[in-house]
Amino acid sequence: MSSSRPISTPRALWLLGNLALRRLLNQWQSIRYARKRRTSRQPTTLATQTGDPAETTKRVATPPKGGGVPVFSIFLFLILAFNGFMLGGRGLALLSSISQNQSNSSSDKIEVTRSTQVRLQEADDAFRKIRQMRDTTEREKYAGMWNRYLDGLFLNEVRRGTYSDEEESARIERMREVYAQKGSAGFARVDSGGIWVSRGTWPTDASARSVFLLALSLILFLWIPFIVFGSLGTNNKDLGRVEWSFEWLSTFPISARALFASNLLVAAFLQPLVWVFLSPFLILVYVSAGMGWAAVPFGIGGMIYVALLAGALITLLEVAMRKYLSLGRLKSFQALFTVLGTAALLLFYASSNSTVIDNFLVQQARKLPSWSVWNPFSLPLVAAVPGQASGRSYPWAFGLMALTAFAICGLALAGSEWLTRDGLVKAGGPYQGVRRTRARSTPLNWLRGVPAHEMLLLLATATCSCRF
Repeated sequence: MSSSRPISTPRALWLLGNLALRRLLNQWQSIRYARKRRTSRQPTTLATQTGDPAETTKRVATPPKGGGVPVFSIFLFLILAFNGFMLGGRGLALLSSISQNQSNSSSDKIEVTRSTQVRLQEADDAFRKIRQMRDTTEREKYAGMWNRYLDGLFLNEVRRGTYSDEEESARIERMREVYAQKGSAGFARVDSGGIWVSRGTWPTDASARSVFLLALSLILFLWIPFIVFGSLGTNNKDLGRVEWSFEWLSTFPISARALFASNLLVAAFLQPLVWVFLSPFLILVYVSAGMGWAAVPFGIGGMIYVALLAGALITLLEVAMRKYLSLGRLKSFQALFTVLGTAALLLFYASSNSTVIDNFLVQQARKLPSWSVWNPFSLPLVAAVPGQASGRSYPWAFGLMALTAFAICGLALAGSEWLTRDGLVKAGGPYQGVRRTRARSTPLNWLRGVPAHEMLLLLATATCSCRF
């Protein structure tokens, strides 16, 4: 490579990004090719050194890697993305239901579906006609029929939510009391439910909306430890040593900032689970905010923002840990990061299926102040509030996201350059000894080695003789 034509930073990022993507694709394809080697081996023969053609040994030839479009990989990616949408929709509907249920105790109206609201209005008309009847027996007969109809209606409505048996009974009893006092006017219509989301998924009540937003910020925050710890733990072959590719690339006429920037982008965007789970989750969040088809680019933009923040943390932590921690501690931290990253992913998955986890998140969200959502990791949710999404306030939220991402990534790159100003590799050996200052000698330090052994034997002999 000629040094008269140095590689520009954009060109270096493009080349290094393609190299990292090619390595990732090779890792995915190696699973399929390894399976082919086990099923379709092509033996060849080699003559031995004795010169006898009959005496041959078999050698397994390496099958060539096929080209073309990886159809199976694309199909698998689409299946995972569809699963991500289903998982995100179920999680948002469940979280919305729990937020509304826990906030309805202090609300004036109980939120029900549109069909239930219509049937309650029909019941109002029916009870109005029943009260006009003169025959007491007939009036009690029809009133009992409609009360049983309301009980079944309330039971079906409660079973749409996530309640235990005791909570269902208390919920039905409260709905009866509200209807007896206010009729259908004591109920508000909401269009959420099922495993899909819509504009009505976001709670309309102010208290439930605040709790729902704070709970979403807690769920979104789980992706930061997953991306960071997953990259430093599971996706890192050996955190105790610098990757061979990084040492090799350092010999090229490329600035250290370009190398660290490529590492940041690789850690941010080459996470398949981020694309198939986090991106659908944020898209559905913006769908519930009423953005329509604009939720797709907004959701992808929010995913890129979160991934960039995580990539900046990964780059800075990786350099700092390799700079200041010993190799033995690095391996221990890598094992710990693997556990923490897996736990964060499992918590996100459980939040979409477990009522217990969502109840815990909602309870914790009710304890948080409303201003806590204004943190760098929850900024994508600030623009998703329905009141802001329908107005003119959300563009500055995305502008603030872009400014925050630029500032944090810049600080991470500058910090990585500063940490490696004297080099990154400590020594060539696998483990290093530590030289410490010798402690002050005590008066009994002379009693060691052979003298100490002999004195211990004499002491034991004297003790035994004293006993006898």
